[in-house]
Amino acid sequence: MNIPMISQANKNKAFLIGYVVFCLLYGFSGHHSIYSPKQFSLSPVDKMIPFMFNSIWIYHSHFLFVFYAMLTCQDELRRTIVYYAMLLATGIAFAIFMLMPTELPHPSMDFNGFSGMLWRALYLTDTPTNCFPSLHVALASLATCALMVKNTFWRWAAPLWGVLICVSTLTTKQHYAVDVVGGAVLAMLSFMSIHYLIVPRYRYENAHQ
Repeated sequence: MNIPMISQANKNKAFLIGYVVFCLLYGFSGHHSIYSPKQFSLSPVDKMIPFMFNSIWIYHSHFLFVFYAMLTCQDELRRTIVYYAMLLATGIAFAIFMLMPTELPHPSMDFNGFSGMLWRALYLTDTPTNCFPSLHVALASLATCALMVKNTFWRWAAPLWGVLICVSTLTTKQHYAVDVVGGAVLAMLSFMSIHYLIVPRYRYENAHQ
């Protein structure tokens, strides 16, 4: 399969297309799932982790994290693998959201201060469905894979930021603990699948130049 590489020349266009695809699939599945969404029972982990109002800042940093990771990744092969892995993860999650939707009701709160503004923005654009698997976790995990090869600083800073984002999905009560696990597994399987498709051809082409 001849999958186009994401080069410095075409990366901005590719990322724009990827973002539009994500928004369309995520938004559509959030309002038009085939079956009625189900709720999971709260696990001991869900009950143990408290709701943290201000962790919405970390939750929203996901978007900066993903875009920064992809736009600054200098390794063309890694950038290409992560890009297509994100598309694959989004497509798989979309199918699950449509066929087996789950929801976690939004907690009630007072939208005070700057943190409250972020909560209002989230509730205007997001739904309590599309829980399992967590795309927030999946995309943050994949962005970590792109950013941690940037330099020595990001080798430890990227995983730390990625983990904080994953934890914030629980402290904001946007996801169940099982959603986090599902998102991490989805990221791993998507990365491995795209790696298998791209790397052999990339090495072959570079060896015969």
